[in-house]
Amino acid sequence: MKIEQVNENQIRCILTREDLEERKIKFSELTYGSEKANRLFRDVMQEAHFQFGFEPDESPLMIEAVPMQSGVIVFVITKVEAPDELESKLAQFATSARKHFLSCI
Repeated sequence: MKIEQVNENQIRCILTREDLEERKIKFSELTYGSEKANRLFRDVMQEAHFQFGFEPDESPLMIEAVPMQSGVIVFVITKVEAPDELESKLAQFATSARKHFLSCI
């Protein structure tokens, strides 16, 4: 597991296939709210705090998981300073995803 600090509000965690195997986690088990996903997230946050002093404080967190073809998974964890902005960003994403989906039909 490799953790990088992107800026004061964001970290990136890179997990290889070997990292997942070592933790006995399958990609399909990284669903929202699963015990293995929660344990992994706690480990990532603990390591980010240890390495960079990264703390969520009272800010909500946005967690993006991007699977790569090589079996690597990249997590981007961002402290959301203005939760209203998060709602508008998610709404924009949903609109663009819907347009993309409809253009594929």
